[in-house]
Amino acid sequence: MKKILVLFAVLSVILSSGCVSRDINQNLANAQKLRCGMSKEQVLAVMGEPLKNQKLADDNNWYYRDQICSFDWQDTADECMILVFENDKLIGWGRDFNTRRKFTSPVD
Repeated sequence: MKKILVLFAVLSVILSSGCVSRDINQNLANAQKLRCGMSKEQVLAVMGEPLKNQKLADDNNWYYRDQICSFDWQDTADECMILVFENDKLIGWGRDFNTRRKFTSPVD
């Protein structure tokens, strides 16, 4: 009985990580279709719904999983690609978009 439980646990992890991998591959493929200036509706049509994590939720910053860093089943910013909107238009995306933006913005 104990062997069956261990086998079940191992299979559960393997199968669920396969689903996550498929989502990640799909998100990365869909991101290739993004273009600056797209409306939120257009982005939704390409990418689907963003993650609905309360810590990440923001109307102008959408997150999509793009890698697996841990198996804690928590969606965190370090496992996600960010899509950034301004005036309801996509202005950029990618894991380090906000970092690049800080260093390339003009100084007042």
